[in-house]
Formats: sequence, structure tokens, C-alpha cells
Amino acid sequence: MSTADSQIPLWMNDKFIMSAICHYENNPQAKVLQYSIEPAKKSGGNQGGSAVYRASIIYCSNSIIDKIFTIIKTQPVVENAEKFEDETAFNVETSMYKILSKIQLLMQSIGDSDVLCPRLIFQSMEPQPVIFLEDVHMNAFDFMIDTIPEDFEFSKMIARRLGKFHAGSYYLNKIKQFNPAYFTFSIYEDYQCINMLFDKPLRIFIEVLSTWKGYEKYVEPLRAFRKNFASLGLKSYKPHKGSTTINVLNHGDFHSRNVLFKRDLDGTLSDMIMLDFQTCVFATPAIDLTYALYNFVSDSNRNKHRDEFIAIYHQQFVETLKQLGYQKHIPTLMDLQIEMLKNGNLQVITAICLKYLSYFDYNTLEPEDLTNGMRSIKIKAFNSNGFKKMIEQELPRFLYSGII
Repeated sequence: MSTADSQIPLWMNDKFIMSAICHYENNPQAKVLQYSIEPAKKSGGNQGGSAVYRASIIYCSNSIIDKIFTIIKTQPVVENAEKFEDETAFNVETSMYKILSKIQLLMQSIGDSDVLCPRLIFQSMEPQPVIFLEDVHMNAFDFMIDTIPEDFEFSKMIARRLGKFHAGSYYLNKIKQFNPAYFTFSIYEDYQCINMLFDKPLRIFIEVLSTWKGYEKYVEPLRAFRKNFASLGLKSYKPHKGSTTINVLNHGDFHSRNVLFKRDLDGTLSDMIMLDFQTCVFATPAIDLTYALYNFVSDSNRNKHRDEFIAIYHQQFVETLKQLGYQKHIPTLMDLQIEMLKNGNLQVITAICLKYLSYFDYNTLEPEDLTNGMRSIKIKAFNSNGFKKMIEQELPRFLYSGII
């Protein structure tokens, strides 16, 4: 037994590990033979709204000795506003894993072996809110992408997996298996956050754009958009009623840092698993689809295959619902495309405010770039060839579809 590290909470002891294993095995007679726990990161393992630890456990159940590798996520001890934010994020993830387990069981019931997320081993509110998950690194999910592959088959895999996840949540909501009121996260309710992440980059981009010849017609529409983007975002992050509206549980932060991949022997990215469900929100699927289009589809493929990507997602969404025996109205592809257009504000924000750093050449970084809110970094990124090539394809679509 090893929890000697001073960063390991005292309550994370023999009794706690034993209760987790007995629950996991559904066997009160199970025995823990040996275990070790260590912080998942040197800085105490804090990740967003959780403190994270790794544990390996050897145990005996029904005369069979086994070993499991786990991730333990618990609510960190902080104060004041940070405490409230961390509690909210952790509570969302705690509730979400209950639903994810139900979705995974639904997938298994129709013979679908795809894994959406790490397997839930144990959850408890005592002696401290905690989530026990399998360590998917041990199942070869150990690769994050830094560059979006040009192979569109990779993007198709993302679309299909997202379609299954959303279909499962859509089905469970329709049969009233969870309360959507638990999933109301919205970054647009945090003024400081949207000012730093969205408003400042928008303002600087408009300044930069006004210096580009031939782009004058986009400046005023973007200025008008900047005045309204916060209210539009608030609306996008709320569920809506109507015969053609679509509401699902969104991951809410669906980018490459929150997805792990598995490689085949030839290096092909062959499988994926989603992580960190702390910002889930019940609202339009346009939220996750927009993240996916800009984080898992290359710029060239997004220009050529945007509608195909959305159609592949929708095809999987419909197919999954039908396999689950859902017999009521299923949103059409046109319904989904309308959702994407109505919430096109999310695409503008993602393309301009969340993507620019991926085009910044860090070899050009100078100490003064880190001052004044990193204004010069933003200017360099916006003026980079990669960003300009990307945004010159997006701006006409934003303008002529009425998004800006």
C-alpha cells in the first residue's frame, strides 16, 4: 500500500480503495492486496475543476487476482469564487458520467463496441466528491494530435463518434432519463472570460483586417457582430423548443486536448475516446459540431467537405436512434443545417478567437510579445499566411450566409 506522497489526501486510504473495489466487483468480500497512488501531474494533479491522481490496484475477487489502472478525480480544496467554479465543474462531470454510463450501455445493447469515454469504476460523495475512472492510457489511448491530419477519414471518425454520443443523449432525454437543468454551463455568462477570450481578439482582428486591401466590406459587419456576439452566444447555449429544433448534451469543450487517440501499427489514428466532461451543456449540437469542424477537420478539408462532415454526423445520429428503436420524429439533415446557420455566431468566434494561436510561429516569440494582453502575438498570428489563407475562405461564407 503506498500513499506516502504528501500531496495525496489522507482520506484516500485503505478503506477508501477497498470500498471502490468492492463496488467495482459488486462483491463485498473482494480484497485489496496492494495499491499505489500518485498525482497525475507534478503540480498536484489539478486539471480544471478537478484534482487528478493515478492509482494502480491489485485485488482478489472470487478467488481471482486482478490488477487495474485508474484515474481518480476529486474536487480540489480552494476558496471563494474558485471554489464555486470548481464545485460546479466537478458536479457537472459527476452527473455526466452517470449519463455516459447509460449511453454506453445503450450502445452495447445494439451491438456497438465503440467506447465514448473512460469506464466509470466508482463514484462517491463521501468522504469527498470523487470519480474513479479507468486509465485509458493503459489501453493504448495515449496520443493527442498537435496537427489536424489531412486524411478526411480521420475527420469522418470524429463525426460518427460525435453522432453516436449526441444520439444517445437525445434518446435518453426523450425518455426522461436525466434532468437537462443540471447541464446549463455557458462560457458566455462569464464576462471576464468572454472579454479576454473573445472580445479582445475580435477587436484586434478587426483592426488588422482594416489594413488588408480588398477586405473592406467585412469590417463593418464584423464590428456590428462584435456588439452582439455575447447575446448571440448566450442564446446558443440555451435549449430551445420547436418541432425542428435539436437539443443534445454537448461535450462543450470538444477540442484536441480533450480527446485521446489510438494508433494502428502503421501509425493510422484508428480510435478515439473523449475526456473531461466538465463543461457539458444541453443545447444545440451546433456547439460540438463547430468545435469539431475547426479542431478535427483540416482547413482544406473544411472548405471542400464541410457539408459532407455534417451529413456524416447526421447519418450516424439518425442510424443510432433507429437502432435504439426510437420511433418519434428524428431531426432531418435540413433541420441540422438550419441549426448550424442559426448558430453560425459560434463559427465566427471559433475561427477568429480560438484558432489564431495554432497559426502563430513560436520561433518568432519575443519577451515583449507576452505583454499588453499578448496583443502583438495576436497581430502576428492574424497576419500569418496560414491564418489569412484560412480566414479568407471563411469570411465570404460568414457574410453571404448572413452570419455577420
